[in-house]
Amino acid sequence: MERLSNSISIIVCGIAAYFALHWGSEALVIFASPLHGMDKPAFAHIVQNFARMLNLTQDGAIICAAAFGAAKLGVMLVFAIYLARRITGIGNREANYDLLETGLILVVATIAAMALPLVLEESATALNQFRVPLWLVGLAATFTMVERAVTSETASRTTTWARETQPIPALLPRQRGRVSAMRWNLLRQQANVEFDRR
Repeated sequence: MERLSNSISIIVCGIAAYFALHWGSEALVIFASPLHGMDKPAFAHIVQNFARMLNLTQDGAIICAAAFGAAKLGVMLVFAIYLARRITGIGNREANYDLLETGLILVVATIAAMALPLVLEESATALNQFRVPLWLVGLAATFTMVERAVTSETASRTTTWARETQPIPALLPRQRGRVSAMRWNLLRQQANVEFDRR
């Protein structure tokens, strides 16, 4: 179980690193470009279709491109914080799971907003660019559920084992004077029974 949990953690951290690096670099390119990423044909096509759907002007299209860049930058920050907390061990597991799920939801929401104009114009070929991110989101969500189940099962087993191995108090004859009672002590130890050494 521990090996399975470690393997899942490595895969999930790899997916988080993909979104942090890839989407972060795309966000930086959008903000560093004077055209806010409109010089890239695929991204320009998405922004123009979105602006046409909402009847936006050219300035509105640039603001729309900047909004998509801000969404990708937000995704990068969420996954970067998740990786930092997971690697350094800061915070509990439940908080890290919530942070990961927040990042995955942001990814899905951003992709849904960017893909909406392409769906309305029935451009199925243009939707292929979102296939890998959505596949990674589904994979990360599935592995997170499995890791949560493994972690809870391991915790319950540990609690049960600790409860079963607690010493059982019992009233047994104490040692008499300074006479050694090694047989009594041996029996007490084998039975996992506390005894008074006085």
